[in-house]
Amino acid sequence: MKSQEQAEKYILKLDRSFVPRWTVFKQRLSSILTSDLVWVDCGCGENYLINEYSPLAKKAIGVDVIKPQVKDDLFIKADIKSLPFEDNSVDLITLKFVIEHIDDIDNDFRDIVRVLKKDGKLLLITTNLCNPFIALARIIPYKIKNKIITSVFKVKDEDVFPTYHHFNSPGRFKKSIKGLALKEMEFISDINFTNNFVFILFLGWHFITKLFGLKFLRTNIIGVFVKE
Repeated sequence: MKSQEQAEKYILKLDRSFVPRWTVFKQRLSSILTSDLVWVDCGCGENYLINEYSPLAKKAIGVDVIKPQVKDDLFIKADIKSLPFEDNSVDLITLKFVIEHIDDIDNDFRDIVRVLKKDGKLLLITTNLCNPFIALARIIPYKIKNKIITSVFKVKDEDVFPTYHHFNSPGRFKKSIKGLALKEMEFISDINFTNNFVFILFLGWHFITKLFGLKFLRTNIIGVFVKE
């Protein structure tokens, strides 16, 4: 496939119910955001999500350890282990493919729990270890996996980080994080279009999970957690 748009058009011809993972994530985000809400996107990268959806919130800020290439007034350089916000001051925190890179979930998430208000929400999307492709990728040595990701999936070398996958399964979601309770969980197919073979492989797996009721084996999980 030459582009994401072409890939999605092709998929929709075969499955009109298919919704891309980022569309599902943004729909969840839009359903949560309100004009009186404070929102922090941790691991924001170039801060695209904040800049797109900040008008829907009272206050929105992106946080990452690396600054965006373009100066951004809606960005703060910080680590999720030490967030520059007061206790109980944030209504919503989002994580986009961040949690798989965290080694010690409960300890490293203490500050996220600290800054969230009571009944505040954590919305995240990550990979699913129940998916055989993700499980296989987990056991491949980092250097080899890095070469595969950069060459096959067209990801820049500087955007590839070590992964631990300590929170990447339905069972671990249900166990939750200390101080948070799982409210919603959804399994999403990722139809990668950067390589025709990979595209066909992922597309075929999407239909297997759909036809045989195996949605829990899809590539991604979206979860909504609430501070207790």
